[in-house]
Amino acid sequence: QGFGRPEKDRSVIQLPMTIAGKTFPKGIGTHSPSELVYRIEGQYSRFVSWVGVDGYTAFNTFGSVTFQVWGDGRLLHETPLMKASDAARLIDVSLRGIKTLKLVVTDGGNGSHYDHADWAGAMLIP
Repeated sequence: QGFGRPEKDRSVIQLPMTIAGKTFPKGIGTHSPSELVYRIEGQYSRFVSWVGVDGYTAFNTFGSVTFQVWGDGRLLHETPLMKASDAARLIDVSLRGIKTLKLVVTDGGNGSHYDHADWAGAMLIP
């Protein structure tokens, strides 16, 4: 991870997760570039999450990222470029038969400054 460490139910700087003014009580706060890998051994059918750049301060106009969901080495889903001003985007990805899940946040192309990225309300669905 490019800065800090992944945080459970908080932003990467341990504040409430907020995307475009909406606060989320649950999820994972990260910073680009980041990769979170989970061994799920085919036990889940879907991964669902709201994603976006954390807007923890009024001056976070720099952050830009993409979110990727990988399963067993294959790209299953990728968001378009997301900026700090963008609303949270809901992703819902099929995981049928997937053994290894990887959640990736990439730099949006303008450096990783303020690339605080939230997987808000992230859930694995049996």
